Amino acid sequence: MDRYDNGENHLEEINHVSVLESVDEVFDSATSLMTQNAVMYGSTVTALITGLPICADLDIAVSNQEYMRLCKNFASSVKWLQVDGKRVPEHRPSDSPHKFNLPGGTTAYSSGKNPYQEAKHLAISKMVAFESVNRSRVQIVESKTMTGDRLEDALEVVRSVDFTFCGMAIDRYGRILEVIPHAYDDCKQRIIRIQNYQPAIDPARMKERLHKYIKRGWGLSMSIDQAVANLNRAKMEQAKRLSKKSKKKKPRPINLFTVKKSIKWGTILETKKEVRQMIGATSPIRDAVRTMAAKHFGMVGIESTVNDNSSLIFWSDGKTMSGTTAKQLATITSEHIIKKFKLDLKRLKQEEKIRKLSKMYVSPKEVSHGGYVSSGGASSTDSSYDYATKW
Repeated sequence: MDRYDNGENHLEEINHVSVLESVDEVFDSATSLMTQNAVMYGSTVTALITGLPICADLDIAVSNQEYMRLCKNFASSVKWLQVDGKRVPEHRPSDSPHKFNLPGGTTAYSSGKNPYQEAKHLAISKMVAFESVNRSRVQIVESKTMTGDRLEDALEVVRSVDFTFCGMAIDRYGRILEVIPHAYDDCKQRIIRIQNYQPAIDPARMKERLHKYIKRGWGLSMSIDQAVANLNRAKMEQAKRLSKKSKKKKPRPINLFTVKKSIKWGTILETKKEVRQMIGATSPIRDAVRTMAAKHFGMVGIESTVNDNSSLIFWSDGKTMSGTTAKQLATITSEHIIKKFKLDLKRLKQEEKIRKLSKMYVSPKEVSHGGYVSSGGASSTDSSYDYATKW
């Protein structure tokens, strides 16, 4: 065996008879289409090592940078037809193989959905599948990991498997690589050891997989009941970790302003009535909005007025605020006011809740009386109100 110095990750090359011919015989010369750092893994690889007949698909893991090139190699072959994932275009005559080692891993044609069942816990980003004339199937899996080392990125997919003996990979040159300690020995001896209890896996699914291997002559290092108990324990531990994380989350800050659309001025900020009542004056709110607008967005000429609902509204004189700027200004100014005046947030939440509930019982006449315009709505035309307050 040849040991590779690869930092913390285990990686050994195993001295084993070549299996490439067996792969190409079943999968129509698929190895000739593989990119330099792509690796085969999964049930087909373990079957080849143990001498069992191949009765599964061929899984190929590949880095983000080589993913599209590998997909196009299969899409351009007359022997293979894509059967899953978003359509992959064929190579153009002007394409160079080096053009597909795209920086940043552009995968515009790859599928946005992951066809793998229960694959959210794996180191998988995307997957497409191809089928040959003889009905053999190849699944190309893109690695989520992006370290810059293309081989290591591909091997991270193999390292995420749950059974130790599945930690074997084969590259396009026929090298057999062990990426999980003792994977080769377990594979040769047909021993099932679970090295990674993945909470996302359903216990029934795990039982089904274990029974499948046992029927093929594999032995368990523990009982199936013990394996399921360990899986359930991992699920409980993950639930506890997630619960602790959710408790540590900071409460969502209260926004003291509402962003609305105005017929005349575009985007407008409106203070909630409760804010003016708690502060007791409008000038501190005006000063805060103008100061934050100038400081963070370079905006001057912020105008304001009190509308007929006793709320204070703001707009930009001469330059309409964008919706994004208005939301950011509302958030920053809210934090400033809450901190400066030490507002009672609990009281604000209660009063806001009461106000929202009361709106549910307001008559249509009262709703239109104030002259507001909601998204897609019309404004009041009552001439008894000042035009500056018409929205």
